[in-house]
Amino acid sequence: MIASTRNTLQSSAATEAQPHPVLIQTNFCKLEAAPLLAALERDCGLQPAPLPIGLRDRLAGEGMLLVQGDRPLGKAHRGSDRVLAANFGRPPGSPEGIDINPLDPERRLASFKLAAFDMDSTLIPIECIDELAALVGRTREVAALTQAAMLGEVSDYDESLRQRSALLADLPAESLQQLIDRGIALNPGVEQLTRVLRAAGLRLIVLSGGFTPVVAHIAARIGALAYEANELEVREGLLSGKLSGRILNAKYKAHYLHSYARAWDTTPDATIAFGDGANDLLMLAQAGLSIAYRAKPIVAAQADLCLGYANFDAVLEHFAETRSRTLGEALEVFQTFRARQATDPGHNTHPSTEHSRGTPCSGPPAR
Repeated sequence: MIASTRNTLQSSAATEAQPHPVLIQTNFCKLEAAPLLAALERDCGLQPAPLPIGLRDRLAGEGMLLVQGDRPLGKAHRGSDRVLAANFGRPPGSPEGIDINPLDPERRLASFKLAAFDMDSTLIPIECIDELAALVGRTREVAALTQAAMLGEVSDYDESLRQRSALLADLPAESLQQLIDRGIALNPGVEQLTRVLRAAGLRLIVLSGGFTPVVAHIAARIGALAYEANELEVREGLLSGKLSGRILNAKYKAHYLHSYARAWDTTPDATIAFGDGANDLLMLAQAGLSIAYRAKPIVAAQADLCLGYANFDAVLEHFAETRSRTLGEALEVFQTFRARQATDPGHNTHPSTEHSRGTPCSGPPAR
């Protein structure tokens, strides 16, 4: 849940805080663990977790590092672009990067019953309204309005959507189906994640400001049981440029999250919500766990977890039942060390005394 303290590193001036685990996930394969660990310690104040070198190397081979810290992280991915730019020549905006998120060893997927997804730029890599605008030669104008809305730069989301929809006037109604027939890719890891969520008994819903035919298609592809979307008005086979019915804005997304949770005899606290834009903020704030995917800064700054670079299924490492065996073993070692420190503050002997060397991060394990 946004603004909760469950996933935030805490420190106290009065008492010495126990270190908390922080998970580093990468989407590239040519960076060795040692220099990245050193950079994180130097630039972010995150120290290597007390792991044997061999275990640390195995974890790095799966595209992950376990570090520890006892001060607030701020937004979930703070420091990732800065660390890579300063130490490895990867400028901000590079497609290669790292995600830095607090790791709750006790979080279980079994605690959640519902998963709610935004669609455009979350489940799929495009904004469908921008794709439709391209068919009438209004791409630049519509895309600029879409970007401003997702960044939270417009005071009236509904009016922004009406303006964009008006620019689609006289487009053949079958253009929406043509967009589907052309093929819409899911973002990397979506199929793997949603398959695991369904197998774990979670119900999936899609709450999207996109348009009904496309949202229905994507919802069916991920096995969602329900969806809510906007409807474009059609007159004599052409889009009128107007919207039909209520507009699915941020308020309605939060409303439907509550509504579906109540209908399925659960609560928003037992919900995981995924989004990327300002229109998702209220929905994310209501969920028990909020996850930002390739999100706009206003969303990344507030979500519990932020996937700025890793694939969708990387979130499975944040649940006890679905994390990799290697990360589970690393957490067990970490917690054993932390327990010894709690009973014997003088206990500072780490299982290893140097960073691992020579093992490149080869990406996350196949699921």
